[in-house]
Amino acid sequence: MNSRVLVASRATKRFEDWEDDFEGAGFTETRFTCRDRDGLIALIREYNPGLLVIGSGFYKSATPYMTGRLLDIFPKLNVAAVSAGEYPDDLAMYFIVNGARSYVTMNDGRREFRKA
Repeated sequence: MNSRVLVASRATKRFEDWEDDFEGAGFTETRFTCRDRDGLIALIREYNPGLLVIGSGFYKSATPYMTGRLLDIFPKLNVAAVSAGEYPDDLAMYFIVNGARSYVTMNDGRREFRKA
């Protein structure tokens, strides 16, 4: 298993407190970025993460669609979408439709975050 996590979010500071949870799940290296589109694609190529955690609002309401586009480029990429704030449930389901393996909201708490 690739032990690298890449967290793509506009609120990277909010995720830094969760780094221990990644380590507890077997991920030993974590990087945080707010790079957009081409920069994110280049970073995924360079870093080769075993898990991409993408903030639900990274591309605003187009994040589920953009998740699908990332998976078109990197079909074996394991993507988990995480809502660090309010995100509409009717849009959240599109993360799964577009290929994300899991979706969780931080409002569900750390236990649910670890499961996801």
